[in-house]
Amino acid sequence: MRLFTDSDEWRPPALRARDRDLGQRGQQTLRELLDAGFAEFCDKRFSAVRGEDVVLRTKTSHGTFYLRFESKEDLVATLLRMVLGMTAAQPKAPGPGTAGSGSPRTPNSPLSPA
Repeated sequence: MRLFTDSDEWRPPALRARDRDLGQRGQQTLRELLDAGFAEFCDKRFSAVRGEDVVLRTKTSHGTFYLRFESKEDLVATLLRMVLGMTAAQPKAPGPGTAGSGSPRTPNSPLSPA
């Protein structure tokens, strides 16, 4: 699953400023680091993930990882900002019992008695 998108909305201003200096390959490497970090945190508990795990998954150097992130805590904070930003951007589903929710209590539901 790819978590990274090309949108700048989730990125803190400092990271956006660093990205402006990156070429196309540098931006691709950042995407790969974020995707690898997300996969590592999905596969293992937080304390078991090391920066080296992300580096090995992306086949980059430690220097490349630490150029973009100060630590694994910085990486996970960036990933959380991404996920929270994507969640906030999604429209909310109607709650139970509201029009259009499909709940049996909804008068327009095919399950409601006529």
